[in-house]
Amino acid sequence: MTAENHAGRDWLHTAGNSTSGLKQLQQGRRHTAMVKTLKTVLVLAAALLCALLVYNLTASEDDRSLAVSGVGGAVQQSQTADTPAQPPARGTPEPLAAVSAQSEIAMIGARYGGMDNKGRPFTITADSASRSPDMPDIINLQKPMADILLADSGWIAVESLRGVYMQDHMQLFLHENVRFFHDTGYEMHTGDLHIDLKTSMVRGTTPVSGHGPAGAVEAGGMVFDPSEDKIIFNGPARLTLFLPTKDIFLEP
Repeated sequence: MTAENHAGRDWLHTAGNSTSGLKQLQQGRRHTAMVKTLKTVLVLAAALLCALLVYNLTASEDDRSLAVSGVGGAVQQSQTADTPAQPPARGTPEPLAAVSAQSEIAMIGARYGGMDNKGRPFTITADSASRSPDMPDIINLQKPMADILLADSGWIAVESLRGVYMQDHMQLFLHENVRFFHDTGYEMHTGDLHIDLKTSMVRGTTPVSGHGPAGAVEAGGMVFDPSEDKIIFNGPARLTLFLPTKDIFLEP
């Protein structure tokens, strides 16, 4: 073999080694770039985790408050409790204000149901309801309405702008623009009403006014006794009777 042939083979071998080295160099550069990218991602992830940790340690309770809402609500069966409930005293914070102190659970389109001590059903609905985990028995209602079935298929209904439902004690307190309806056609307006859902007894100690088939009335308060199906008005009271003119006889 001549010297010229040896030189040709050496040149081909050198060219092949150069091509292989170039490929290895390119692969090394890509690997280095990938490593740098992964390092950057890890640093950013670590910074994000640190920021979340600092937020959880410094955020207030209100920032981490829980709100659970649902459309339609759920029917909840009330239970009778032996301990009688007392209405919120005037001049003291009502349960409505106490609920917002801790994390609040809220419901849109709330609905509750139960039965009184004679097995007669009642239903309470509200535009919204909220309660505190610390006071689960106290449910604050916005625009509540209650329908209560009486004996002999009679009924009463009440509504107001806001209310408080003590579920375990089966007590309902209504406030602001309270309206009371009786199936015989009577409608009463007052500022506050307390409904004992165990007995369907209704009591109001604020001025009341209303009307019905027999006339119109203004009084200092009212009591509805379902056992006698009567509305009793507390004085001072003023009654205006609606009488047909044919039943009125005037003496000369």
